[in-house]
Amino acid sequence: MVQDATITLSAADIVWICGAIISISAVLGILAKLYEKVKAPNQTQDERISKLENRVDEFDSFFMRDKHRLDDIEESNRITQEAIFALLGHALNGNNTEELENAKKDLKAYLIKRR
Repeated sequence: MVQDATITLSAADIVWICGAIISISAVLGILAKLYEKVKAPNQTQDERISKLENRVDEFDSFFMRDKHRLDDIEESNRITQEAIFALLGHALNGNNTEELENAKKDLKAYLIKRR
C-alpha cells in the first residue's frame, strides 16, 4: 500500500528555515574573516623577510666591493713598503742596486696591472 506523502510547511517553519540559513551564512562569514586575520601576520612576516633578504643581498655586494678595494690597497701598500725598504738599504750602504731593480720591476708591474 502506497501512502501519499505530503509535506506541509507552516509559515513558522519557513521562517525557521530562513533564519537557520541566515545564521549559518553569518557564521561562515565570521569564520572567513577570522581566517583572514589569522593568515595576515604570516603574509606581513613573509613580506618583511623578503625585504630584509633583498637588503642583505645588497649589503653583501657592498661588502664584496669593499673587500676587493681593501685587497687592492693592501697589495699597493706591500709593493710600496718593499720599494721603501730597498731605498733605505741603498741609502744606508750604497749597495742593494739589485733590490732596487727588483722593487722597481715589482712597482712597475703593479702599476701596469692596476690600469
